[in-house]
Amino acid sequence: NYQNNSYCAFEFAEDSPLARHTASEYAGVTKNPTFNLRTISTIGNYDYNFLYKFYLDGTFEVSVRAAGFIQGAYYNEETGSPFGYRINKVLSGSFHDHVLNFKADFDIAGQKNRVTNTALKSTNFTFPWDPETVYSTKSKERSVVEDETYLNWADAGGVLLIESAEQNNTWNNPKAYRVIFPGGDARRIAQNTKTIGVNAEWANHDLTFTKQKDTEVFSSHVFDAQDLQDPIVNFGSYVD
Repeated sequence: NYQNNSYCAFEFAEDSPLARHTASEYAGVTKNPTFNLRTISTIGNYDYNFLYKFYLDGTFEVSVRAAGFIQGAYYNEETGSPFGYRINKVLSGSFHDHVLNFKADFDIAGQKNRVTNTALKSTNFTFPWDPETVYSTKSKERSVVEDETYLNWADAGGVLLIESAEQNNTWNNPKAYRVIFPGGDARRIAQNTKTIGVNAEWANHDLTFTKQKDTEVFSSHVFDAQDLQDPIVNFGSYVD
C-alpha cells in the first residue's frame, strides 16, 4: 500500500547545545530544539528518507538517507573485483551513484540576490601602529559570481554566500545565507558514459547557480531516461 503526500512533522532535542559558555561565576547553556519535516519516497530497491531540519538560529539543513535492499549484480572473477565487493558466491554489490538534486530559490531581503565567495588568503601587511614590521597574516578576498555557472566544492576555496544585493545589516554586512556542504561527493563519478547522455547534466557538478526563470522549474523529467541526447528537460541549457 502507498500513502501519497505523507509527511511527519516533529520537534527534536539535538545532542549539542545552541549556545554554551562557562565564566568565572556561572555556566550558561541554551537547549537546541529543532523543527523537523520528514518524508519517505520508495524508488526501486531503496527507501529515501528526506529530512528538512530548521534550527532556532535561522539555519536549516537538508539531508537524505537511503535504506532498503542492496542493488546487486552477477559476480565475475575477472571483471567483478574493481567494480564492487563480492557478497556471495556469484553476487556482487556493484558500485553505483545515488545523486539527488535540490533547487533552492532564495529571496533574501528582496528578489535581487547574488552569490559571493569569500576566501582567506595569506598576505604580508604593515600595520600603522608598527610601521617598521611586516607581519605575515591572512586577509579576506571577496568575489562576486557574475555569470550563471557550475561549481564544485573543491574549486570554491572559501565561504559561499547567497546574499542580498541591496540590503546590509546594522554592521554593513550583507544579509545572507551561507552554503555549507557536509563532505563527500555530491556529483556522479563516472563521466561521459554511454548509458547516460545529456539527460542528467545536473549530476555532473556539486552546485549550479542560475538566475530565476519561470520556464526553468525542474532539473529533470520522468521521461528523460527515454531520450539520452534530446531529453524533455535538458538541465545543461539552463546555464547560459
